[in-house]
Amino acid sequence: DFTASITDEDGNSYADAANVVAIDAATSGTITTTSVTELRGTSDNIVSSATSSQVTKDADLLFNVSSGSASVAQINTLDALTTNVITATITENDAATLITLDNDNGNNALTIEVTDSEVSASNLATIASSTSVAVDGTAVTTIEGSLDNVKSVFASGGVTLTVSGSSAVDARITNSTVAAADVKTVDAATAGSVNINTATSITGTASDIASVMASSGVSHVASTLTATVDGASVDAADLITINANTDKAVAASAATEITGTDDNIAAVLGASSQITINSAAPLTVDDGTASIANVIIMSGTPVVTATVDSGVLADLVHSTNGLPDSAKNILSITVATTNVDPADLTDLSGKTVSAVNVSNVTTLTGAASDAVALYDAGS
Repeated sequence: DFTASITDEDGNSYADAANVVAIDAATSGTITTTSVTELRGTSDNIVSSATSSQVTKDADLLFNVSSGSASVAQINTLDALTTNVITATITENDAATLITLDNDNGNNALTIEVTDSEVSASNLATIASSTSVAVDGTAVTTIEGSLDNVKSVFASGGVTLTVSGSSAVDARITNSTVAAADVKTVDAATAGSVNINTATSITGTASDIASVMASSGVSHVASTLTATVDGASVDAADLITINANTDKAVAASAATEITGTDDNIAAVLGASSQITINSAAPLTVDDGTASIANVIIMSGTPVVTATVDSGVLADLVHSTNGLPDSAKNILSITVATTNVDPADLTDLSGKTVSAVNVSNVTTLTGAASDAVALYDAGS
C-alpha cells in the first residue's frame, strides 16, 4: 500500500478521473488531490473518485463530465460534494426526473434536453433554475400552467422553445381570472395557440381585452368569459369588439371617457343591455365628425365633445330633429348657410358652450328685435 499526491494532468490543473480511480484501486492509502482544481472524465469515474473515502479533495473542486453524459442522481451526488461548477450533459430527458436536479450553489452548467410533449410551466422553470445553460425545450408542444408562470417561461430565456412555424408551442392557461396584457404577451411570444378556456374573467384596458378576444391565436369560451374594463379613456370600437366576442355583459362602468367615431359611440350607447358604462362618462368624438342624429343619441351625458358634420342652419335648429339644447356640450359648429334668421342663430348658440362659427353668414333676415337679441347673446 502507498499514498499518492496528484498535482495535475501532464502540466494541466485538472486530473483525469479515470487515473484517480485506477490509483484508488491500487492502494488502500490516501490519495491527495487538493492541488487539482478540476476533475474530468466520465460521470462514473468522477463520482467514484469523488466519493472514495481514500481520496482527499478541496470543497471547491470543479467537476467536468467531459466524456459521455451524467444521470440526475450522479449530478445530485456531486452537487453535495462541491461549491463549484459541475459541467455535464444530462442523460435523462423527462421533466419528472429533471425537476429533481440539485443546484444548491446556483452555478451548475448542465446541458439539458426536455423531450416530453406536454410540460407544466412551473416544471420548466424549475429545470431552467438547475443550470446556467438554456434548456432545450424545442420538443415541447404544449406548456400548461398559470398565466404568470407561462409568461415567465417565454420571457426568461432559460428555455429554448419552438415559437414559430406550424410546430410552434401551444400555451394552455389554467387561471380563472386573466390579465389581458399578460395574455397578449404570451400570444405575441408564440405562433402556437393560447388557450384561456378555463378563464371566466378577463381584466385590463379595453384595447388589451379587445386584442385578446379578437385574436385568432387565443381561444376562449364566449358563454362564460366576462370582460371588466379598467378605469381610463376607452375607445368605443374596442367595446364593440369585446361585446362581439362574448355572450356576457361587458363591464365598462369604470371607464372615465368614451371616445371614437360618432357611429361607434352611438352603437355602444345603444347596446346598454350588453355594455355597461358610467352614464356620467363624457363622450368625445375624436375620429371624424358627428351627425346631428348621433349627437341627439349621445346627449344627456355631462359632456358631448364633437365637430358637427352639418352646417345647414335649418337642420341644426330643427324643432324635432335638430341639435338638443345644452349648457354643457362642447360642439364645434360652422354655419354654412349664408342668409339666416338671427333668431335661429340665437337658438343655435344655446346648443353648445363653444362659439359658433358664422363666418359664412352674409345676410341676416328677420325681426330687428331678434337681431338685437343675437347681438346681446354674442356680447
